Amino acid sequence: MRVHQIHSSCEFYPMFPCVAMRCLRGPPIWYTYAVMSDSPAERTIKAVFFDLDETLIRHRRGIDEITEAVFAEFAEALEPITREKFWRTFWGKAQDMWRMTGDGVIDGAVARRYTYINTLTALGADVSLADKMVDRADQVLAEATEFEHETRETLEQLRKRGYRLGIVTNGYFATQQRKIDLHAIGELVDSIVVSAEAGAHKPHPKVFERALASLGVEASESLFVGDMPENDIRGAMDVGMQSALVEVNGTHDAFRDGQTCPEPTYRITHPSELLDILGTPAQ
Repeated sequence: MRVHQIHSSCEFYPMFPCVAMRCLRGPPIWYTYAVMSDSPAERTIKAVFFDLDETLIRHRRGIDEITEAVFAEFAEALEPITREKFWRTFWGKAQDMWRMTGDGVIDGAVARRYTYINTLTALGADVSLADKMVDRADQVLAEATEFEHETRETLEQLRKRGYRLGIVTNGYFATQQRKIDLHAIGELVDSIVVSAEAGAHKPHPKVFERALASLGVEASESLFVGDMPENDIRGAMDVGMQSALVEVNGTHDAFRDGQTCPEPTYRITHPSELLDILGTPAQ
């Protein structure tokens, strides 16, 4: 069954490094209709890979809110630095470290730690606070995520049908693993690839190729499910995978507003819709 949607517009902005979408003018209005057809996925797919953030799990707070919450807990030790000054400095250092891990210049674990070390150094603050702040930030971020029961059931059903499942996520290993452990998602999948440990971030082909190798499948035998047109859909389709765009809070705008992302194989509004698209895996 091919699922189609007609929907209202909704602005969005990305969160770094884990993308958290925010609808600024209210939620989109979905009008859904379905067309019964022979899905190519039903005939060819052996493995399904998922993005993590805003695909399998949802974020209730953005990275700016997480950083401000962590700052508040350490505010006394950081005096006289203001919250605004800390955020501006942190954001610049975070972007620097993120680009360096994407270029393979620095290890993800080092980059994660030095985001805070470099921030505190630039502000003339006590760098011994860095490790505590990193750990607290990861904890606050993880606790601000949701893993819906319906999504868990979807993964369980896909495994029962015989599909091999993987996660391909942009982020730092410790940060992403904490979220995965909190929601016990690791027990539902066969492979997890985190971009900072792969030495490249989506949409770079290296990340997707590593994921395919981890499950021993060809790109043509795989479906990638994600919410970001550039990172997920373009990245997956550029290596020959089929794709399913989870349209959350306006991600469809990248196709409507003249960007050059390829049209996804499928458009869905929730991972559970995959159960209608996918039958039993190809042999």
